[in-house]
Amino acid sequence: MPVKGLMPGLMEVGKIKIGIKGDMVKSKDGNEFRLPQKIDHFRIVKNERDENDDYILDDQIIEIIKDNPAAVYNKEMNIIGIPIRLLYNEIDLVFPTQYVSYVNGKLSCSGNGIKGVTRDGREVVCPCKRLDGAYTGKDKCKISGTLSCIIEGSNVGGCYKFRTTSINSARYILSSLMLIKAATGGLLSFIPLRLVINPKKTIIPTTGAPTTIYVVTVEFQGGIDQLQKKALEMGKERVSLIENMRDIEIEARKIVSSDADTDREEKEFAEEFFPENIETTEVTSGKDNVKKADKAKEAGSEAVKTTVKTEPAKKEDPLLGHARKAKAVKPVENVEVVMPVEPTKTIESEQTKPAVIAASDKIKKDQLKVILDLKVNMLKINDQKAWASLIKGMKFGKDVKKANDMTALQGDKFIETLKALADVPF
Repeated sequence: MPVKGLMPGLMEVGKIKIGIKGDMVKSKDGNEFRLPQKIDHFRIVKNERDENDDYILDDQIIEIIKDNPAAVYNKEMNIIGIPIRLLYNEIDLVFPTQYVSYVNGKLSCSGNGIKGVTRDGREVVCPCKRLDGAYTGKDKCKISGTLSCIIEGSNVGGCYKFRTTSINSARYILSSLMLIKAATGGLLSFIPLRLVINPKKTIIPTTGAPTTIYVVTVEFQGGIDQLQKKALEMGKERVSLIENMRDIEIEARKIVSSDADTDREEKEFAEEFFPENIETTEVTSGKDNVKKADKAKEAGSEAVKTTVKTEPAKKEDPLLGHARKAKAVKPVENVEVVMPVEPTKTIESEQTKPAVIAASDKIKKDQLKVILDLKVNMLKINDQKAWASLIKGMKFGKDVKKANDMTALQGDKFIETLKALADVPF
Protein backbone atom coordinates (compact mmCIF):
# COMPACT_ATOMS: atom_id res chain seq x y z
CA MET A 1 0.00 0.00 0.00
CA PRO A 2 1.55 3.35 -1.06
CA VAL A 3 2.22 6.16 1.37
CA LYS A 4 -0.95 8.20 1.88
CA GLY A 5 -0.76 11.49 0.03
CA LEU A 6 2.18 10.41 -2.16
CA MET A 7 0.90 11.13 -5.66
CA PRO A 8 2.39 8.98 -8.45
CA GLY A 9 3.58 10.62 -11.65
CA LEU A 10 4.53 9.00 -14.96
CA MET A 11 7.96 10.25 -16.03
CA GLU A 12 8.14 12.28 -19.23
CA VAL A 13 11.39 11.10 -20.82
CA GLY A 14 11.10 13.33 -23.88
CA LYS A 15 8.93 15.52 -26.09
CA ILE A 16 7.61 15.18 -29.63
CA LYS A 17 7.48 18.58 -31.34
CA ILE A 18 6.52 20.08 -34.71
CA GLY A 19 8.04 23.48 -34.01
CA ILE A 20 11.30 25.23 -33.17
CA LYS A 21 12.22 28.52 -31.53
CA GLY A 22 12.77 31.44 -33.90
CA ASP A 23 14.07 35.00 -33.53
CA MET A 24 14.45 36.80 -30.21
CA VAL A 25 11.90 39.51 -29.48
CA LYS A 26 11.08 41.63 -26.44
CA SER A 27 7.63 42.10 -24.91
CA LYS A 28 6.32 45.45 -23.70
CA ASP A 29 7.04 44.53 -20.11
CA GLY A 30 10.68 43.88 -21.01
CA ASN A 31 10.71 40.06 -21.11
CA GLU A 32 12.72 38.54 -23.96
CA PHE A 33 11.67 35.34 -25.70
CA ARG A 34 11.96 33.64 -29.09
CA LEU A 35 8.90 33.40 -31.30
CA PRO A 36 7.98 29.85 -32.39
CA GLN A 37 8.17 28.56 -35.94
CA LYS A 38 6.14 25.59 -37.19
CA ILE A 39 7.90 22.86 -39.17
CA ASP A 40 6.68 20.04 -41.43
CA HIS A 41 8.17 17.11 -39.51
CA PHE A 42 8.67 15.70 -36.01
CA ARG A 43 11.54 16.52 -33.69
CA ILE A 44 12.07 14.15 -30.75
CA VAL A 45 13.92 15.96 -28.00
CA LYS A 46 15.14 15.37 -24.45
CA ASN A 47 14.03 17.43 -21.47
CA GLU A 48 17.48 19.03 -21.25
CA ARG A 49 18.45 22.22 -23.09
CA ASP A 50 21.69 23.44 -24.68
CA GLU A 51 23.52 26.74 -24.19
CA ASN A 52 21.03 28.49 -26.53
CA ASP A 53 18.08 27.29 -24.39
CA ASP A 54 16.96 24.91 -27.16
CA TYR A 55 15.88 21.36 -26.38
CA ILE A 56 18.55 18.79 -27.25
CA LEU A 57 17.68 16.24 -29.93
CA ASP A 58 17.30 12.70 -28.61
CA ASP A 59 19.77 11.08 -31.02
CA GLN A 60 19.41 7.65 -29.41
CA ILE A 61 15.64 7.37 -29.95
CA ILE A 62 15.99 8.89 -33.43
CA GLU A 63 18.38 6.07 -34.38
CA ILE A 64 15.94 3.53 -32.93
CA ILE A 65 13.14 5.01 -35.05
CA LYS A 66 15.32 4.85 -38.17
CA ASP A 67 15.80 1.10 -37.64
CA ASN A 68 12.02 0.55 -37.47
CA PRO A 69 10.47 -0.30 -40.88
CA ALA A 70 7.17 1.30 -39.78
CA ALA A 71 8.76 4.77 -39.56
CA VAL A 72 7.96 7.28 -42.34
CA TYR A 73 10.20 10.02 -43.77
CA ASN A 74 9.75 12.96 -46.16
CA LYS A 75 12.02 13.83 -49.10
CA GLU A 76 14.49 15.54 -46.78
CA MET A 77 14.62 12.35 -44.65
CA ASN A 78 12.94 14.05 -41.73
CA ILE A 79 10.61 11.91 -39.61
CA ILE A 80 6.89 12.31 -40.45
CA GLY A 81 5.67 8.99 -39.02
CA ILE A 82 6.64 7.66 -35.56
CA PRO A 83 5.79 4.07 -34.51
CA ILE A 84 4.13 4.32 -31.08
CA ARG A 85 2.16 2.38 -28.48
CA LEU A 86 -0.51 3.97 -26.31
CA LEU A 87 -0.65 3.38 -22.58
CA TYR A 88 -4.35 2.91 -21.79
CA ASN A 89 -7.70 2.04 -23.34
CA GLU A 90 -9.41 5.18 -21.99
CA ILE A 91 -9.18 8.00 -24.54
CA ASP A 92 -9.21 10.73 -21.90
CA LEU A 93 -6.16 9.12 -20.27
CA VAL A 94 -4.28 8.73 -23.56
CA PHE A 95 -5.19 12.18 -24.90
CA PRO A 96 -6.59 14.51 -22.20
CA THR A 97 -7.91 17.81 -23.54
CA GLN A 98 -9.01 21.10 -22.01
CA TYR A 99 -9.59 24.74 -22.91
CA VAL A 100 -6.74 27.05 -21.89
CA SER A 101 -6.02 30.76 -21.97
CA TYR A 102 -2.54 32.23 -21.49
CA VAL A 103 -1.73 35.90 -20.88
CA ASN A 104 1.90 37.09 -20.90
CA GLY A 105 3.28 33.61 -20.40
CA LYS A 106 0.95 32.62 -17.56
CA LEU A 107 -2.06 30.30 -17.54
CA SER A 108 -5.00 32.64 -16.87
CA CYS A 109 -7.91 30.18 -17.20
CA SER A 110 -8.59 26.51 -17.93
CA GLY A 111 -11.85 24.64 -18.43
CA ASN A 112 -13.40 21.33 -19.47
CA GLY A 113 -16.37 22.62 -21.49
CA ILE A 114 -18.64 22.58 -18.43
CA LYS A 115 -16.88 24.97 -16.09
CA GLY A 116 -13.65 26.92 -16.09
CA VAL A 117 -11.30 27.98 -13.30
CA THR A 118 -9.27 31.18 -13.41
CA ARG A 119 -5.75 31.57 -12.08
CA ASP A 120 -7.08 33.15 -8.88
CA GLY A 121 -9.52 30.24 -8.30
CA ARG A 122 -12.79 31.74 -9.58
CA GLU A 123 -15.24 29.45 -11.40
CA VAL A 124 -16.51 30.77 -14.74
CA VAL A 125 -18.76 29.56 -17.55
CA CYS A 126 -17.00 27.32 -20.08
CA PRO A 127 -16.84 27.56 -23.02
CA CYS A 128 -17.12 31.34 -23.42
CA LYS A 129 -16.78 34.01 -26.11
CA ARG A 130 -12.97 33.93 -25.85
CA LEU A 131 -13.01 30.62 -27.76
CA ASP A 132 -14.68 32.27 -30.76
CA GLY A 133 -12.45 32.53 -33.83
CA ALA A 134 -13.40 36.19 -34.28
CA TYR A 135 -12.38 37.09 -30.72
CA THR A 136 -9.34 39.40 -30.75
CA GLY A 137 -8.76 39.93 -27.03
CA LYS A 138 -5.38 39.33 -25.41
CA ASP A 139 -6.84 36.47 -23.34
CA LYS A 140 -7.99 34.35 -26.30
CA CYS A 141 -8.81 30.73 -25.43
CA LYS A 142 -7.73 27.58 -27.33
CA ILE A 143 -8.17 23.85 -27.16
CA SER A 144 -5.18 22.06 -25.65
CA GLY A 145 -4.36 18.36 -25.91
CA THR A 146 -1.48 16.17 -24.71
CA LEU A 147 -0.87 12.75 -26.26
CA SER A 148 1.21 10.41 -24.06
CA CYS A 149 2.81 7.44 -25.80
CA ILE A 150 5.70 5.00 -25.83
CA ILE A 151 7.90 5.25 -28.92
CA GLU A 152 8.48 1.77 -30.35
CA GLY A 153 11.84 0.48 -29.13
CA SER A 154 12.24 2.93 -26.23
CA ASN A 155 12.59 1.83 -22.63
CA VAL A 156 9.34 1.04 -20.79
CA GLY A 157 8.75 3.10 -17.66
CA GLY A 158 8.36 6.60 -19.05
CA CYS A 159 6.59 8.25 -21.95
CA TYR A 160 7.00 10.82 -24.69
CA LYS A 161 4.45 13.62 -24.96
CA PHE A 162 3.08 15.51 -27.95
CA ARG A 163 1.32 18.76 -27.04
CA THR A 164 -0.92 20.74 -29.39
CA THR A 165 -3.35 23.65 -29.45
CA SER A 166 -4.46 22.92 -33.03
CA ILE A 167 -8.22 22.31 -33.25
CA ASN A 168 -7.55 20.21 -36.36
CA SER A 169 -4.93 17.99 -34.73
CA ALA A 170 -7.08 17.61 -31.60
CA ARG A 171 -10.14 16.55 -33.63
CA TYR A 172 -8.19 14.20 -35.89
CA ILE A 173 -6.46 12.49 -32.95
CA LEU A 174 -9.73 12.10 -31.02
CA SER A 175 -11.61 10.80 -34.07
CA SER A 176 -8.83 8.34 -34.94
CA LEU A 177 -8.71 7.01 -31.39
CA MET A 178 -12.51 6.57 -31.35
CA LEU A 179 -12.43 4.71 -34.68
CA ILE A 180 -9.56 2.43 -33.64
CA LYS A 181 -11.22 1.70 -30.30
CA ALA A 182 -14.52 0.85 -31.99
CA ALA A 183 -12.83 -1.43 -34.52
CA THR A 184 -10.87 -3.34 -31.86
CA GLY A 185 -13.75 -3.85 -29.45
CA GLY A 186 -12.49 -1.28 -26.97
CA LEU A 187 -8.71 -1.83 -27.08
CA LEU A 188 -6.18 0.97 -27.53
CA SER A 189 -3.35 0.11 -25.17
CA PHE A 190 -0.15 -1.28 -26.72
CA ILE A 191 -1.60 -1.84 -30.20
CA PRO A 192 1.14 -0.90 -32.74
CA LEU A 193 0.11 2.51 -34.12
CA ARG A 194 1.80 5.44 -35.81
CA LEU A 195 1.83 9.17 -35.03
CA VAL A 196 1.85 11.00 -38.38
CA ILE A 197 1.98 14.58 -39.61
CA ASN A 198 0.25 15.61 -42.85
CA PRO A 199 -0.09 18.85 -44.86
CA LYS A 200 -3.50 20.55 -45.02
CA LYS A 201 -4.61 23.43 -47.26
CA THR A 202 -6.52 26.22 -45.49
CA ILE A 203 -7.21 29.96 -45.52
CA ILE A 204 -5.72 32.53 -43.13
CA PRO A 205 -8.82 34.13 -41.49
CA THR A 206 -7.29 37.60 -41.12
CA THR A 207 -6.11 37.97 -44.75
CA GLY A 208 -8.05 35.36 -46.74
CA ALA A 209 -4.79 34.12 -48.27
CA PRO A 210 -4.34 30.37 -48.89
CA THR A 211 -1.68 28.59 -46.86
CA THR A 212 -0.49 25.10 -45.89
CA ILE A 213 -0.50 23.93 -42.30
CA TYR A 214 0.58 20.62 -40.82
CA VAL A 215 -1.75 18.54 -38.66
CA VAL A 216 -1.10 15.44 -36.58
CA THR A 217 -3.15 12.27 -36.19
CA VAL A 218 -2.82 8.63 -35.11
CA GLU A 219 -3.21 5.75 -37.56
CA PHE A 220 -2.92 1.96 -37.81
CA GLN A 221 -0.77 0.61 -40.61
CA GLY A 222 -3.34 -1.55 -42.36
CA GLY A 223 -7.07 -1.99 -42.92
CA ILE A 224 -9.94 -2.56 -40.51
CA ASP A 225 -9.72 -6.36 -40.86
CA GLN A 226 -6.00 -6.33 -40.07
CA LEU A 227 -6.58 -4.08 -37.08
CA GLN A 228 -9.29 -6.35 -35.69
CA LYS A 229 -7.13 -9.44 -36.25
CA LYS A 230 -4.20 -7.80 -34.45
CA ALA A 231 -6.41 -6.77 -31.53
CA LEU A 232 -7.82 -10.31 -31.27
CA GLU A 233 -4.33 -11.83 -31.23
CA MET A 234 -3.17 -9.43 -28.56
CA GLY A 235 -6.36 -9.91 -26.56
CA LYS A 236 -5.85 -13.67 -26.34
CA GLU A 237 -2.32 -13.16 -25.07
CA ARG A 238 -3.26 -10.76 -22.30
CA VAL A 239 -6.66 -11.79 -20.97
CA SER A 240 -5.58 -11.37 -17.37
CA LEU A 241 -4.18 -7.91 -18.10
CA ILE A 242 -7.42 -6.78 -19.72
CA GLU A 243 -9.43 -8.01 -16.73
CA ASN A 244 -7.38 -5.73 -14.47
CA MET A 245 -7.18 -2.77 -16.89
CA ARG A 246 -10.01 -0.81 -15.26
CA ASP A 247 -8.25 -0.91 -11.90
CA ILE A 248 -5.02 0.16 -13.60
CA GLU A 249 -6.74 3.10 -15.30
CA ILE A 250 -8.34 4.27 -12.04
CA GLU A 251 -4.82 4.60 -10.65
CA ALA A 252 -3.66 6.18 -13.92
CA ARG A 253 -6.18 9.00 -13.51
CA LYS A 254 -4.23 10.08 -10.46
CA ILE A 255 -1.08 10.19 -12.56
CA VAL A 256 -2.72 12.29 -15.29
CA SER A 257 -4.35 14.66 -12.81
CA SER A 258 -1.01 15.27 -11.06
CA ASP A 259 0.85 16.05 -14.30
CA ALA A 260 1.19 19.78 -13.62
CA ASP A 261 3.58 21.94 -15.65
CA THR A 262 6.42 23.72 -13.92
CA ASP A 263 6.75 27.48 -14.24
CA ARG A 264 9.32 27.04 -16.99
CA GLU A 265 7.10 24.57 -18.87
CA GLU A 266 4.19 26.99 -18.50
CA LYS A 267 6.25 29.86 -19.92
CA GLU A 268 7.47 27.76 -22.86
CA PHE A 269 3.96 26.47 -23.59
CA ALA A 270 2.71 30.06 -23.73
CA GLU A 271 5.56 31.15 -26.00
CA GLU A 272 5.04 28.21 -28.38
CA PHE A 273 1.25 28.17 -28.59
CA PHE A 274 0.15 31.67 -27.48
CA PRO A 275 2.72 34.05 -29.03
CA GLU A 276 -0.03 36.40 -30.23
CA ASN A 277 -0.96 37.09 -26.59
CA ILE A 278 2.49 38.49 -25.74
CA GLU A 279 2.87 42.06 -26.95
CA THR A 280 6.26 42.68 -28.55
CA THR A 281 7.98 46.02 -29.09
CA GLU A 282 11.39 45.29 -30.61
CA VAL A 283 13.58 42.61 -32.09
CA THR A 284 17.03 42.19 -30.57
CA SER A 285 18.80 40.27 -33.35
CA GLY A 286 18.98 40.24 -37.17
CA LYS A 287 18.32 42.89 -39.84
CA ASP A 288 14.91 41.72 -40.98
CA ASN A 289 13.77 40.16 -37.72
CA VAL A 290 10.84 42.52 -37.32
CA LYS A 291 9.25 41.20 -40.50
CA LYS A 292 10.22 37.63 -39.54
CA ALA A 293 8.67 38.02 -36.11
CA ASP A 294 5.41 39.24 -37.67
CA LYS A 295 5.36 36.23 -39.98
CA ALA A 296 6.17 33.87 -37.14
CA LYS A 297 3.48 35.50 -35.05
CA GLU A 298 0.98 34.90 -37.86
CA ALA A 299 2.14 31.29 -38.20
CA GLY A 300 2.60 30.66 -34.47
CA SER A 301 -0.88 29.41 -33.73
CA GLU A 302 -2.20 26.75 -36.08
CA ALA A 303 -5.53 26.75 -34.28
CA VAL A 304 -6.19 30.44 -35.02
CA LYS A 305 -5.51 30.00 -38.74
CA THR A 306 -7.98 27.24 -39.23
CA THR A 307 -10.80 28.00 -36.83
CA VAL A 308 -13.14 29.19 -39.59
CA LYS A 309 -12.76 25.84 -41.35
CA THR A 310 -13.28 23.57 -38.38
CA GLU A 311 -16.74 24.43 -37.10
CA PRO A 312 -19.43 22.11 -38.57
CA ALA A 313 -21.93 23.92 -40.77
CA LYS A 314 -25.43 24.43 -39.45
CA LYS A 315 -26.88 23.04 -42.67
CA GLU A 316 -26.60 19.28 -42.71
CA ASP A 317 -26.56 18.60 -46.47
CA PRO A 318 -22.96 19.59 -47.44
CA LEU A 319 -21.30 17.64 -44.62
CA LEU A 320 -23.60 14.64 -44.97
CA GLY A 321 -23.06 14.58 -48.71
CA HIS A 322 -19.29 14.65 -48.21
CA ALA A 323 -19.48 11.88 -45.60
CA ARG A 324 -21.55 9.63 -47.89
CA LYS A 325 -18.70 9.75 -50.40
CA ALA A 326 -16.26 8.50 -47.75
CA LYS A 327 -15.70 4.82 -47.19
CA ALA A 328 -18.33 3.49 -44.76
CA VAL A 329 -17.04 2.00 -41.51
CA LYS A 330 -18.66 -1.30 -40.62
CA PRO A 331 -19.12 -1.20 -36.82
CA VAL A 332 -18.22 -4.04 -34.54
CA GLU A 333 -21.30 -5.52 -32.90
CA ASN A 334 -21.74 -5.29 -29.15
CA VAL A 335 -18.94 -2.75 -28.74
CA GLU A 336 -19.14 -0.09 -26.08
CA VAL A 337 -17.84 3.14 -27.57
CA VAL A 338 -16.75 5.67 -24.96
CA MET A 339 -17.26 9.12 -26.40
CA PRO A 340 -15.68 12.36 -25.09
CA VAL A 341 -18.05 14.80 -23.43
CA GLU A 342 -18.61 17.72 -25.79
CA PRO A 343 -18.75 21.31 -24.47
CA THR A 344 -22.12 22.57 -23.32
CA LYS A 345 -23.38 26.12 -23.31
CA THR A 346 -25.04 26.16 -19.91
CA ILE A 347 -24.32 24.97 -16.40
CA GLU A 348 -27.21 23.19 -14.69
CA SER A 349 -27.09 21.57 -11.26
CA GLU A 350 -29.08 18.49 -10.33
CA GLN A 351 -31.17 20.64 -7.96
CA THR A 352 -32.19 23.10 -10.69
CA LYS A 353 -32.54 20.57 -13.54
CA PRO A 354 -36.24 20.28 -14.44
CA ALA A 355 -37.83 16.87 -14.00
CA VAL A 356 -39.73 17.19 -17.29
CA ILE A 357 -38.23 18.60 -20.48
CA ALA A 358 -40.22 21.54 -21.83
CA ALA A 359 -41.69 21.03 -25.30
CA SER A 360 -39.58 23.87 -26.70
CA ASP A 361 -36.39 22.17 -25.44
CA LYS A 362 -37.11 18.70 -26.83
CA ILE A 363 -35.15 17.34 -29.75
CA LYS A 364 -36.57 18.44 -33.12
CA LYS A 365 -37.75 16.21 -35.96
CA ASP A 366 -35.10 17.52 -38.33
CA GLN A 367 -32.41 16.62 -35.77
CA LEU A 368 -33.78 13.09 -35.51
CA LYS A 369 -33.69 12.80 -39.31
CA VAL A 370 -29.99 13.80 -39.34
CA ILE A 371 -29.19 11.31 -36.55
CA LEU A 372 -31.01 8.52 -38.43
CA ASP A 373 -29.18 9.38 -41.64
CA LEU A 374 -25.80 9.32 -39.85
CA LYS A 375 -26.63 6.03 -38.13
CA VAL A 376 -27.95 4.13 -41.17
CA ASN A 377 -26.25 5.63 -44.22
CA MET A 378 -22.88 6.79 -42.91
CA LEU A 379 -21.93 4.72 -39.86
CA LYS A 380 -23.92 1.60 -40.93
CA ILE A 381 -24.88 0.81 -37.33
CA ASN A 382 -27.49 -1.97 -37.25
CA ASP A 383 -26.80 -3.46 -33.83
CA GLN A 384 -29.06 -1.80 -31.25
CA LYS A 385 -26.83 -2.72 -28.32
CA ALA A 386 -23.88 -0.95 -29.93
CA TRP A 387 -26.11 2.05 -30.66
CA ALA A 388 -27.35 2.13 -27.06
CA SER A 389 -23.77 1.96 -25.78
CA LEU A 390 -22.82 4.87 -28.01
CA ILE A 391 -25.66 7.01 -26.60
CA LYS A 392 -24.73 5.98 -23.07
CA GLY A 393 -21.15 7.01 -23.75
CA MET A 394 -22.31 10.60 -24.31
CA LYS A 395 -23.11 10.77 -20.57
CA PHE A 396 -26.28 12.82 -21.02
CA GLY A 397 -27.85 11.14 -18.00
CA LYS A 398 -29.52 7.88 -17.08
CA ASP A 399 -32.87 9.07 -18.49
CA VAL A 400 -31.43 9.45 -22.01
CA LYS A 401 -31.56 5.95 -23.50
CA LYS A 402 -32.46 6.85 -27.09
CA ALA A 403 -32.35 9.85 -29.38
CA ASN A 404 -35.99 10.74 -28.65
CA ASP A 405 -35.08 11.31 -24.98
CA MET A 406 -32.55 14.05 -25.79
CA THR A 407 -32.99 17.78 -25.61
CA ALA A 408 -32.36 19.90 -28.70
CA LEU A 409 -28.98 20.93 -27.28
CA GLN A 410 -28.02 17.33 -26.58
CA GLY A 411 -29.16 16.41 -30.07
CA ASP A 412 -26.79 18.98 -31.57
CA LYS A 413 -23.89 17.60 -29.53
CA PHE A 414 -24.74 14.03 -30.51
CA ILE A 415 -24.89 15.00 -34.21
CA GLU A 416 -21.47 16.70 -33.97
CA THR A 417 -19.98 13.58 -32.38
CA LEU A 418 -21.47 11.27 -35.05
CA LYS A 419 -20.17 13.52 -37.82
CA ALA A 420 -16.69 13.53 -36.29
CA LEU A 421 -16.74 9.72 -36.09
CA ALA A 422 -17.98 9.36 -39.67
CA ASP A 423 -15.60 11.89 -41.24
CA VAL A 424 -12.31 10.24 -40.30
CA PRO A 425 -9.88 10.04 -43.30
CA PHE A 426 -9.01 6.45 -44.30
